[in-house]
Amino acid sequence: MNSVRRTFGLGQSLAVFLSLAPGWLASAEPNLTFEKHIRPILKANCLDCHGEGEKPKGGLDLRLRRLIVQGGESGPAIKPGAPADSLLLEKIRSGEMPKREKKLSASEITLIESWIRSGAPTAREEPKELADAVPGITAEERAFWSFQPIRKPAVPKSRSHDRIRTSIDAFLSAALENKELSFSPDAGKVTLLRRAHYDLIGLPPQPEEAARFLADPSPNAYERLIDDLLASPHYGERWGRHWLDVAGYADSDGYTDDDTVRDYAYKYRDYVIRSFNSDKPFDQFIREQLAGDEMIGWPRKELTPEDQEKLIATGFLRMGADGTAAGGIDRDLARNQVIAETIKIVSSSLMGLSVGCAQCHDHRYDPIPQTDYYRLRAIIEPAYDWKNWRTPAQRLISLYTDADRAKAAEVEAEAGKATAEKEEKQKNYLAAALEKELEKHPETLRDLLRSAYQTPSDKRTAEQKKLLDERPSVNITPGVLYQYNPKAADDLKAMDAKIAQIRTRKPPEDFIQPLTEVPGSSPVTYLFHRGDHQQPKAAVGPGALTVLAAPGKPVEFADKDWKLATSGRRLAFARWLTSAGHPLVSRVIVNRVWMHHFGRGLVGTPSDFGVMGEQPTHPELLDWLATEFMADGWSLKRLHKLIMLSTAYRQSSSIDLKKNEIDPDNRLYWRKPAQRLDAEVIRDSVLAASGALNKKMFGPPVPVREDIVGQIVVGIDKKEGDNKMPVDVPMDGEEFRRSVYVQVRRSKPLAILNAFDAPIMETNCDRRRGSTVATQALMLMNSDFILKEAERFAERLRKECGKDARRQITRAWELAFARTATEHETERSVEFLTSQVKHLTQKEASETQASDGNNTKAQPAASDNKKAGKAPTRKLDPETQALANLCQALLGASEFLYVD
Repeated sequence: MNSVRRTFGLGQSLAVFLSLAPGWLASAEPNLTFEKHIRPILKANCLDCHGEGEKPKGGLDLRLRRLIVQGGESGPAIKPGAPADSLLLEKIRSGEMPKREKKLSASEITLIESWIRSGAPTAREEPKELADAVPGITAEERAFWSFQPIRKPAVPKSRSHDRIRTSIDAFLSAALENKELSFSPDAGKVTLLRRAHYDLIGLPPQPEEAARFLADPSPNAYERLIDDLLASPHYGERWGRHWLDVAGYADSDGYTDDDTVRDYAYKYRDYVIRSFNSDKPFDQFIREQLAGDEMIGWPRKELTPEDQEKLIATGFLRMGADGTAAGGIDRDLARNQVIAETIKIVSSSLMGLSVGCAQCHDHRYDPIPQTDYYRLRAIIEPAYDWKNWRTPAQRLISLYTDADRAKAAEVEAEAGKATAEKEEKQKNYLAAALEKELEKHPETLRDLLRSAYQTPSDKRTAEQKKLLDERPSVNITPGVLYQYNPKAADDLKAMDAKIAQIRTRKPPEDFIQPLTEVPGSSPVTYLFHRGDHQQPKAAVGPGALTVLAAPGKPVEFADKDWKLATSGRRLAFARWLTSAGHPLVSRVIVNRVWMHHFGRGLVGTPSDFGVMGEQPTHPELLDWLATEFMADGWSLKRLHKLIMLSTAYRQSSSIDLKKNEIDPDNRLYWRKPAQRLDAEVIRDSVLAASGALNKKMFGPPVPVREDIVGQIVVGIDKKEGDNKMPVDVPMDGEEFRRSVYVQVRRSKPLAILNAFDAPIMETNCDRRRGSTVATQALMLMNSDFILKEAERFAERLRKECGKDARRQITRAWELAFARTATEHETERSVEFLTSQVKHLTQKEASETQASDGNNTKAQPAASDNKKAGKAPTRKLDPETQALANLCQALLGASEFLYVD
């Protein structure tokens, strides 16, 4: 299935690419030009050999029309007006060129033929000097939609005045009316309640919350619900998780099989959650992550809480896999890979472009020359100096204050004094034990033995070593002193305990893992030939993407900001990114927010706003949202509310067959798309339904481990026995915390989350690819997590409702679906429970009878389960087990897993 999806994605991307040049498929195109129609094909397929590098192969340079006519070693490549006499076309048709597996398509070949036949025209006079065209970004490339300035469009007028609640509706309605479509009716209150809860906090509404909302007749009840949810501390957990995907968050280094744990990465996760909860202006959020250290003027001796926050924010730039401290690797390659991954994360998350494709050569489709890639690299290279590298451990910064250091020194001095006292006593005890032991040996050997003992082991003569080997009882060490003087050994142990107790008074030392620069160190960045760090070419200075600047006026950043101890390059870059005139950042951010609310962005490729990405379905709406977002102080919470108050968001997800025929993919938003819950929300919702959910926030991650069958589960990694089998370790409820706090170990993805498409962080995740596969059903049927939580769910119902089956069913529906069960559902459930209890009772009786007759069929003892790495078997009575079976069915229901 994955290969099918990949193939479809490639074809779809090609179709989008071709559609960007009107008339490409028509041989009779009247306005074919080299810049608009031919150069993109040659750039994508040919320029790596015939346009890049110091010398084009065969002397043929395809970057300009006049150079193509001029040709190379084989003569002119084309003859304008005569495609039959054009060598370039001949080579392409025969498949001889390009020399790679992927050849030009028939439509591309036809287009080139038509261009040659029409005289091979250009859109404008080409530069006389080749240097003026390299790196060549044409006017056509600059005109691409995502590189244009963001301008606030006028809100269109709509005929459907009764359904227009916000300007969003006006934009969407205008497009709907063009297709004679309209919005669907509003969704019911229960649907809106669940939709808002899952969208904003990722947790189901509790029955009491649902009852309060459903009983509120006020027309502002829904708006108040949104305000309450935006004010919830769980909002940051939900939307912080979205950003952590984009940032590539992980609690381990990756790169090698060791996958070393990052002990302090969680502080960046907590920073993100707090930032979302406080509705920190998103432009500030971006600047802190890119250059928080330079914002506070690092290095600083004393760090205020605000300083710490900004340093922690730069953990964003530490999220890429980093195996540079591991053994058995090419260290230079690993160091440069860290830089490359960081550039990918920054460019895809904030600019929505695949800049990484320009690492080895000019970008094949987007106007991003290779020099631009290295201009971006020059921005972060002072912090990631690959020739003067700092490993992850060397980058840690202590949070000790001067007061902490003074207190630690005071305590250590006291401990040192006690240690010296202990060592003096120990020396005397050892000397006394030696003299007592020497009395057991011949008098003629005592001086020799004493001398050999007192001589350091590495300076003993062969005779001394032999003498001590023959009389090992003289080798008295602190470790065996108890054999000679038990009382003295007990004095010494008590002193060790006293020393340890003294050291406990030291302030605990904590660390953070930011990205910082070494003051005064700004290495020169070089463009690498073919991306190979062993082939440096020209030096490149820090700067932004050329296509985003006016022609001939590139955005360049100073090598050094003399107001700072560090280079200041990242701070300059961050300010440029978040400036009002930047055409990409605000579009990218609002598109992501829209995507999480509607399941698909206005631009369907959230990290590719380039030529191979999808074009926006509603470009005016995208720009209107981007301008509103910036005008509202880059407030995400206001953006949420704006979207969620719209008719587009509040409408039903039901399918209208007539509308579906016109717009089967719902690209015009005539209904609200139904969405499956994210993996973390599924797990959290299960815990919420069972009553086990621990809502504790922040702190070190909840660990994961392998269970007896090799699945990754929540738990402390401990193994016992000869076979080193995993065993359960009590976690005091930590195992029930929200999924955002579960350790993200690259090599150990949590099984329940992995099954439902949580990303495995190789780099970062711009959009989760939803799947519907058999392993998900198996997980809901057989996983220990689901089975145990179904049991807890049942026990909760028994505790809250007693043995009244109808009350249990009503409560179960309220907890799982935020609604009451229908009479039909209640009757069917009662029948199910009755039949299950009967079946389980008969089965229990049969097993008991069989056990009485054959003891070998008895259940395994608790000790056997412990050896097997399992929790002791817990036998439920038939009534509770029947209820647990019903609860498991509810937890696997579509209504539980999806939001309409």
